[in-house]
Amino acid sequence: MEQDLSYSYSSKPRPVQTSRGKTRDDSSKSAPTNIMHDSRIPRGSVFAPMTMLRNADGREKVKKRRSTTTKKRSNNNGKNSSSVFAAQAVPSYGFTSISLDANLIEQTQPIPERESFSQTDEFLPRTVSVSNATTNDMFMRAKIGIDTSTQIEESDGLFNFNVEVRPLLNVLVNKTLAQALVEVKEEQEMRMLHQQHEVLEADKRDVKQAERELEEKAKEANRRKELLKKKKAEKELHDQIMRKKLFAWQFARPLVSQAIDQATVTLQKKGVFYDPILRNLAIWLSGDVYEGANDTIRLRALSTELLDDLIIHGLRRQALFAQLLPNENEAMVRLLLRDPLILPLPEDAPEGTEPLSVTVVGPIALSRTDSLGAIESRIEVRE
Repeated sequence: MEQDLSYSYSSKPRPVQTSRGKTRDDSSKSAPTNIMHDSRIPRGSVFAPMTMLRNADGREKVKKRRSTTTKKRSNNNGKNSSSVFAAQAVPSYGFTSISLDANLIEQTQPIPERESFSQTDEFLPRTVSVSNATTNDMFMRAKIGIDTSTQIEESDGLFNFNVEVRPLLNVLVNKTLAQALVEVKEEQEMRMLHQQHEVLEADKRDVKQAERELEEKAKEANRRKELLKKKKAEKELHDQIMRKKLFAWQFARPLVSQAIDQATVTLQKKGVFYDPILRNLAIWLSGDVYEGANDTIRLRALSTELLDDLIIHGLRRQALFAQLLPNENEAMVRLLLRDPLILPLPEDAPEGTEPLSVTVVGPIALSRTDSLGAIESRIEVRE
């Protein structure tokens, strides 16, 4: 009873009563410590109009407006711009659908399967003696059971061979036909490839032939151009040579005429060019004159030679008599030779003997009344 009468109190939970409001006022926020993050500080140019949002609702509206504008712009850009990977509809292009299952679907490697059978052979007999036992005997299990065999007769009707072999025959025939069809398709494809290859080779040959023809045309054009250049150069050279010849002819023409006149006059003076009538007349008139002149010249030359001999004899006689004294008429005189006279050696003279030379002749008896011939005879006898 005492327990039932004990004091108890219960009430609903209530918030603590404080002087601060339940919601925080924005004005009661503490100012940020960094002025770079203070929203009250204006940014940008001081001359621009400053608009400050008073509450968070304004900021949200601005954000929504900006996001809407960005979405509209992106949608417009997506509609107007075409992808570079999109196929262009060109009439000359042909499009063929290609199956990409081999690249998009995982391809599992087929597991090789084969059918095999096993035949249980009879157990090999174990060796009795341990000494002759092989290595495999210790791994051979002991024989258990009874050896039996099974024989299926045709009369038993266990299975019908024609019925059982039909699926296998269908598979073999279908596989053979499919393989033959594949080979036929491959042959057709190879034939088409060969035809395409021949067409490509023909196109290549045509292109090469066209290039060869163009090259030949270019070579022919270059050859003609070089030939024209060569002809032009030869013509210019010929004109230059002819111009030089013309200038030389104009310069040498008066000189040649003067030289011809001078040569003609010179040859006429030398007698190469003469008048035959005048020449015969001159020869006829000058024959006697030339003969008389020749005789006169011969006589004059003979007289000159005689006079020279007389003078030489006189000078020699005078030179000999110059050795005599003025009052002497006869005397023995020695003559000094201007050039020494070398005497020949005898045949039996020893080798190395020098020849003798004579520089003085005499004495010779000399008289003023002797002639030069007598004096020379005396000198010869003296020698």
